[in-house]
Amino acid sequence: MCRLYALLGVLMSMVSLQGMAEDESKAYFYTGGYTQQLPPDEKTKEGIGFWSVDTQSGVLSQESGPWPLPNPSYQALSPNQAFLYSVNEVANFDGKKDGAVSAFSVDSKTRELTLLGTVSSNGPIPAFLSVDATGKYMVVANYTGGNVSVYPIQADGSLGAATANEQHVGTSIDKSRQEAPHPHSAVLSPDNNFIYVPDLGLDVIKAYAFDATKGTLVPKPTLDVKTLPGSGPRHLTFDPSGKYAFCALEMGNRLVSYRYADGQLTKVGDYSSLPERLKGKSYTSEVRVSPNGKFVYIANRGHDSIAGFLLNEETGELMRIQIESVIGKWPRNFAIDPTGRMMVVANQHSNTLDCLKVDPETGLLSPTGKQASMPAPAYICFIQP
Repeated sequence: MCRLYALLGVLMSMVSLQGMAEDESKAYFYTGGYTQQLPPDEKTKEGIGFWSVDTQSGVLSQESGPWPLPNPSYQALSPNQAFLYSVNEVANFDGKKDGAVSAFSVDSKTRELTLLGTVSSNGPIPAFLSVDATGKYMVVANYTGGNVSVYPIQADGSLGAATANEQHVGTSIDKSRQEAPHPHSAVLSPDNNFIYVPDLGLDVIKAYAFDATKGTLVPKPTLDVKTLPGSGPRHLTFDPSGKYAFCALEMGNRLVSYRYADGQLTKVGDYSSLPERLKGKSYTSEVRVSPNGKFVYIANRGHDSIAGFLLNEETGELMRIQIESVIGKWPRNFAIDPTGRMMVVANQHSNTLDCLKVDPETGLLSPTGKQASMPAPAYICFIQP
């Protein structure tokens, strides 16, 4: 009988451990933020955290972490979710004027992270990274460096030496912010054949042909997309169908929709993310598409809101349906959980994660009243169930 109780105890422990990452009432995500503003003795204690959100109530809970890392402000999971990659948004690494990128292995049951290594990002202040569809290459955009680099992903998940590096050149009309190139994201096309780089400093979405067998880039200037002078293109994303792309114009406070086909982005429409007659300054940040592909959302820093749009899936046109407060201040990033029910917002200046409920049918957002504290959050990275 004692052996039976002991066996039951072991089985219950195993179920509890496994259930932590498979509780159907919760969605799980990693967080990143800025550690630079913390006191010296706290900087080494903060980094990437592992959190959950209850998809019914919106309650936010930290499950484990943090794993210490300087300024892990943007992240990406490999397609098989076995590895997590994070920028270290710094200007000096290993004695050079470079930022860095860190690679972690992910425990498939507990989601605990193990650092595999950190390499130079090949330029200062890396602001964005993504992993290609094959899981063999990672691309990083260095905001201050003005360049884009590609790195091979080894079998163990670590990063090898860069296989490509493209330096942007030029300026635009705002001499205070567009005095040099500033690549702000680097996004793979749905077919994995192209990489698009919105450059805030140039007012251009640069296009590159991507070779997924060699990790090389070839500039395609005929596929570049110009945005309005002084608009500052920041982040770009595709809808689940792969037919449309949406770009946030940080300085112009606008959302632009494009039709995608064979490497070409064709403009469909241009929409304001803010109410009319707004007083004070505001800047867009993240843009996301709902998991069901029906709605597009963009964050406004300054106005501290999320603007929601209904997507016409036949034409790619957008219709604004709402502008909702994010409760906190300076929404640098946000993401929608895989069920499409909850939106978690990283409010950098209020040091909070805030949860909004998403109506999957109407796309409308509403406050849940659920909030959690975190130092200067900057990124939300959901895992897929």
